[in-house]
Amino acid sequence: MSWGFSYNGIHSTSKGLRISNIQGRDTLPDIESRTAQTPSKSGVHYFGSRFMERRITVEINLFGASLSEFRTKIRDLAAWLNPNNGPQELIFDDETDKKYFAVVTGNTDFEGIFVKRVAEIEFLCPDPFAYAISETDATFTNNAVKINNNGTAETFPIIEITADGTAKPDNFKGKTRGSTAENPHITMLSGLTSLTSPSQFNYEAPQSYIDNLEKQDLLASVYSRTGSGEIAQWMFSFNLIALIKRKFGFTVPGANHGEQVQWLKDNISEIVLRWYGKASGPSGNLASLTLWRGDTLAWYTPARTHTSSTISSIVFNTAATNAFIDSDGFTHGLAYAEASYGTTASVVETDYVELEVTLSGIGGIKVSNGDEFIALTRTFTTGDKIKIDNQVGTVVLNGTTDIITSLDMESDFFSIKPGENTLESGGGTGTVTYTKRWL
Repeated sequence: MSWGFSYNGIHSTSKGLRISNIQGRDTLPDIESRTAQTPSKSGVHYFGSRFMERRITVEINLFGASLSEFRTKIRDLAAWLNPNNGPQELIFDDETDKKYFAVVTGNTDFEGIFVKRVAEIEFLCPDPFAYAISETDATFTNNAVKINNNGTAETFPIIEITADGTAKPDNFKGKTRGSTAENPHITMLSGLTSLTSPSQFNYEAPQSYIDNLEKQDLLASVYSRTGSGEIAQWMFSFNLIALIKRKFGFTVPGANHGEQVQWLKDNISEIVLRWYGKASGPSGNLASLTLWRGDTLAWYTPARTHTSSTISSIVFNTAATNAFIDSDGFTHGLAYAEASYGTTASVVETDYVELEVTLSGIGGIKVSNGDEFIALTRTFTTGDKIKIDNQVGTVVLNGTTDIITSLDMESDFFSIKPGENTLESGGGTGTVTYTKRWL
């Protein structure tokens, strides 16, 4: 088959055309730069730019054995290229995995001799990007999905979430020692001779220790105590009110702090603390992990343990969430080692720690791509289906109900940038559908 293009599902060769030249695909479309002049400065201020429409010119050759045959073919071409049908898919044979949306514009009159006529077809692409022929789907796993967009332009995804009250765990990423602005959680160290209550901890872990907590990478920080009876203890305190806002995108309801804490106790159905590390003492390797009981004001016993000499995980999960939320709205976890005898140190090493909560009362849904996010602040029921179209800017509940008014004020419809993107969901899981684009 001769080289050519398809337009509106019909290939050019079926119309008796041969292509001799194409212009307009190999460079950027026209660019409109936003600038402003100021009296006190030479040149202009630059405020960014945008791409204008793309124009693709195709030089075609039409062959015919008689004038009447030419007229018949030209009439057929006119019907095929009629712009009244609006933009249609335009696909070239050298890039069959990409399509433009184009409409014919300008003069297409033929010139030439009896057996050969030549004309130029100018296609106007109101949207200057080339699109992948088919969509790409990705599925959230554990409330996150990694997308490698190998197109050269950003694209706007359609996200479908089914509400289930789950969110990706929170951790100490971005934490600055002495500040709760960047990250609301706190990690403290103690070497007392008995397990230390949260209020007794008075030494915040150094910044280098906090930095090592950001990810699970086997780079553990080491805290040791050598005094007789001293216990190396490392506490991780998670602000649940802030965690809900960070991961689910809504503010915990309540007229005051006490009501907000009660909401946490009524609506958090599961707490899961995961700690990765190891510990050692006079008897060998023994690492323990426990949670603070806000009801009895004591650390839960028996603690969860492991005896590995290498960094391993301990998971403390509970559905008895009321007991493990204190009056300030915190959940406190404690990793500790066996007490020192004065000669052999008590040592606890932490590589990574995270806290995951599941909600029974789903007060919101949040989907984020880095710092950009969509947050919906309304009550959802498990099984509700939410469709977020970032291209057209719509949010629909269960296929029919427009809930755009539920958007949090800081929300913004976001794109998937070229390269690697990590999307996270809070309040539910589902799928992402997007079409790759190229300049």
